[in-house]
Amino acid sequence: MLLLQADAILRIAEEVNGISWKMLNRELKDLEINELIDRHVLTRAPVAVEYRITDYG
Repeated sequence: MLLLQADAILRIAEEVNGISWKMLNRELKDLEINELIDRHVLTRAPVAVEYRITDYG
């Protein structure tokens, strides 16, 4: 399970050489569309997004 808050996604984008926040977000969406990960928005303070690898992934 990968739990990411907005600032964590920004930190990942900063750490990965050559990837922008926009590209990272697009890649996560592609993984979700291809059913490799599930995305769940946690409605708590602060709001977080949880990604889980699917059985297919």
